[in-house]
Amino acid sequence: MKHLCYQRKKTKQERVIDALYRTGSSVFNGGFSTFLAVLTMSFSETYIFRVFFQVFFLVCLFGLLHGLIVLPVLLFIFGPNTTLYEDRKTSTTSGQTEKTPLTNDVSLTSI
Repeated sequence: MKHLCYQRKKTKQERVIDALYRTGSSVFNGGFSTFLAVLTMSFSETYIFRVFFQVFFLVCLFGLLHGLIVLPVLLFIFGPNTTLYEDRKTSTTSGQTEKTPLTNDVSLTSI
């Protein structure tokens, strides 16, 4: 989520909305499928399975809340105003400013 928020969008709001649009459904599907996987433990009579279900339920709930609500809001409020691509002066004869990527930029395709 955080990596997608640092793209070539103009405003912080556009970057957060785009990051939620791209990854929000995947985050929700991951949390919901994990909840469905441990749901059967809630019907158990054994104490340890009920406690295990409660722990997983809370982990899924807090993970979804943080991934879909808290983190995007924090990135919108405290995120950078600039993107990874910033204007840098290059040594051209005309002296114009060109957009060049930062040297420590890591793209998702290289991972």
